[in-house]
Order: sequence, then C-alpha cells, then structure tokens
Amino acid sequence: MARGRNAAALHFGIGFKVLNRIGMLCNENGGEDARKSKGAATTFTPVESEFLCRVVPDIIFRVAQVTAVPDQVEPKIELDKYFPLSKAER
Repeated sequence: MARGRNAAALHFGIGFKVLNRIGMLCNENGGEDARKSKGAATTFTPVESEFLCRVVPDIIFRVAQVTAVPDQVEPKIELDKYFPLSKAER
C-alpha cells in the first residue's frame, strides 16, 4: 500500500495538489467535523465542502480500480476538475 501523499499520488494516479488540498482542509478546518482540534473553530466554506463531497468518492473509486486492475491506466485525478478557482484562491 502507498505511504505518504507523494507515494499515494503516484500509485493511484491522483494529483499531489488534490491530496495536499484535502490534507490542508482537514487539518485546518471542519468545525464540529474537524479532524484535529485546531480546525474546530473554522467550518468549511461551501466551496470547500462541495470539493470534498465530490472528490472523496472519486478517490475511493480510484483506489478500488487500482486494487482490482493494477495495470490499467486511468486519467489522473486533478485539482482543476473539482476546485476550479483562481490560483490565488487555492
């Protein structure tokens, strides 16, 4: 199994920026659903919440795809597909 964001990005065909954005959001935000206590004070914005709700199922599906057919090449899951904001807003 992949260890770390870089390895997971390469192994599963997921953009590092996607995994990094998820990590940042879940580390710093979340309100009552926060992963860490420091994120409890800040809820997800509607855009961040929509991003997470859209990308997480695709990542779960991709992990299943790679597990079932390891040699099959799928299009890389990229940040722009889910979070089409200007670079300043990322």
